[in-house]
Amino acid sequence: MIAGSNMQLPIQSAEDVKKIFEEAHKSGLVSKLGELSAAKADSVTKATYLGIAVTKEAGDMDYYFAAEISEEAEVNDLETMAIPAARWAIFTSGSASLEDIGRLEQYAYGEWFSKSGYKIVDIPQMNVFLSDDGREYAELWIPIVEDVEENPMRIRPYLTFAGQCAEAIELYKRAFKTDTLQVVKFSDMPPDPNFPLPDEAKDLILQAIMQFGNDAIRLSDCFGVTLNEQESERTSIVVETSTELVQHAFAVLAEEGRVGIELSEQFYSPCTGVVFDKFGVMWNLVAQG
Repeated sequence: MIAGSNMQLPIQSAEDVKKIFEEAHKSGLVSKLGELSAAKADSVTKATYLGIAVTKEAGDMDYYFAAEISEEAEVNDLETMAIPAARWAIFTSGSASLEDIGRLEQYAYGEWFSKSGYKIVDIPQMNVFLSDDGREYAELWIPIVEDVEENPMRIRPYLTFAGQCAEAIELYKRAFKTDTLQVVKFSDMPPDPNFPLPDEAKDLILQAIMQFGNDAIRLSDCFGVTLNEQESERTSIVVETSTELVQHAFAVLAEEGRVGIELSEQFYSPCTGVVFDKFGVMWNLVAQG
């Protein structure tokens, strides 16, 4: 359940979006929502506040600034709305700026959906604004359902570095006049008490996605595994596909090859692993969804 206020403004351009955010902050609405959210110990989104986009029949859109609330919360003049249970595709931005959120939406709608094997469910999309140790950032939550008519498979280069990934990103930005669609550091991972993260690894890049024309490449620092010791292990091929095909391909390639990282469930994939085939090619297999 959420409570919020519809900004009641037309949204036809980036400037319109900027205006409604400025008005929401100026009016004190965002502060009020933050107070409501802070009382929610069992929050699903963990949000400071939410942005809810509701498409109307005429094709227009209402945009609510809202807070996740308990059923007994006093909301006074705020409207309440139930968000149906759904499967969500969640994309994380490096900051809470409108520019970063725009890039995130461009990646999600412009690239991810076209190859993901999922389609959008007709319920509200959410911008989830969070704060962690003073760092403000945003997540894009899009309701999805599997598109059973498609069996997608996508390949892309994956570059790994021994601590120089951030430097490499800046180099490629200058060289190709491009930008990142996503940057996730090791410190952004959910904490695991069984594997505490050392201080020297916190600023290393767990995963970055860089735009290259209509496609993208993935990059990361290699930490905690023995890969990347040879030059041939610094470039791999990512295959993003179904869990079933990941398991099949991994088994076949490992028959006369060798396993780099065993298949396992990770927070970003239900089944992922690294295998070298008999020719020495490094395959990074990632199940989607």
